[in-house]
Amino acid sequence: MPICSTCLALRNEGLRIMPCKRGQIVPSFDDEFQNLIELSESEWLLCTGKYHWKVTVDYFRLGHELALKHGIVDINNFVPQSRSPKDQIGACCAFLQQFWSTLERWPNVYEPLSLKVIANPASWQIFLLESLPDEATESPILLAYRCLIITRRLGTFAYHFPIDWLVVDHFALAKYDMLEANIQQGQGDNSPSLRPLMTLEKMPEKFRPPDDANKRSNDSTLPDMLNRTVESARVKLLSGDPKEWVTVFWVLCLLLLIHFDLEEVSGFTDTLLNAQHKLWDAIEMLAGLYLHCCGDLHPLNKDGLDKEWFSLLTGLEDDCHKLDDFFSCNDIWIAEYEEDDHTGVRNYVKHFIKHLDNFVHGWTRL
Repeated sequence: MPICSTCLALRNEGLRIMPCKRGQIVPSFDDEFQNLIELSESEWLLCTGKYHWKVTVDYFRLGHELALKHGIVDINNFVPQSRSPKDQIGACCAFLQQFWSTLERWPNVYEPLSLKVIANPASWQIFLLESLPDEATESPILLAYRCLIITRRLGTFAYHFPIDWLVVDHFALAKYDMLEANIQQGQGDNSPSLRPLMTLEKMPEKFRPPDDANKRSNDSTLPDMLNRTVESARVKLLSGDPKEWVTVFWVLCLLLLIHFDLEEVSGFTDTLLNAQHKLWDAIEMLAGLYLHCCGDLHPLNKDGLDKEWFSLLTGLEDDCHKLDDFFSCNDIWIAEYEEDDHTGVRNYVKHFIKHLDNFVHGWTRL
């Protein structure tokens, strides 16, 4: 396959960080998630070899209205009144606005800085919807949020599952009721929060997974949406539009939160370890392309962002307040830089991801 001039200029390192020029970053996540069967937004089957185990994390047990009010639910719960572009955008915006109140909807999960990192992409995406309504459902930000909902539910299950218990074929309990659905009243000024029903149930030995008609549609499953998130982010970068640098920065942040959830899931099952590792590889490759495109015009530049120049590049010089959240990340980024050699392309990418991972989890001084 021919190699483009950009890759040639980067010599061998170009082949490592520019796979986008030679095909998809990640062809598929299907193999890595083959032991996770998604039945619905609230139920999954884990295959441990001989047995299947049904995992339930159900925010709808107390009713759809309470789930919408107190939980974070998938976009298919926001049905537009009509097929008009205006109503379609309205449904997408209603979905995105959930993430402005993550503290109330997912309490006791994230650090304050992480809450900002989760909320900011929603604001940026809503701004983009005003000018690019046709790309609403395939936006990498929106897709990443949908993935985060799934992994956060599995992560919540892992958090409540007893430490050192591992779901394997010889797991002793045939059914384990972990948590009853209820509304937990907040203390002081804190809002009430919704706790989901959580159970684990062992399927009979001769159980066979349901056919496709009784499973979640493929375009709403975690492996499919992860693949589309990474691929659509790649396409955004290759469009040459500097506004997409902002989009992909937020996508990388959300993907790192998703990866952390998969790490938590490994606390109760080892069936998704390969998926966790493959996602990290995809993040690294996407970050390599991102840094190649934007250079040092990103929020983790310790020398500071030239905000005026960046506003001109994105065409938002008359609307630069739309970039405030992006710029604020640079303002609050104070990190302990190691005196290691990260001049090589690959080391530079790893260095960037390490600091971005710290940033999205709030491990920085403010």
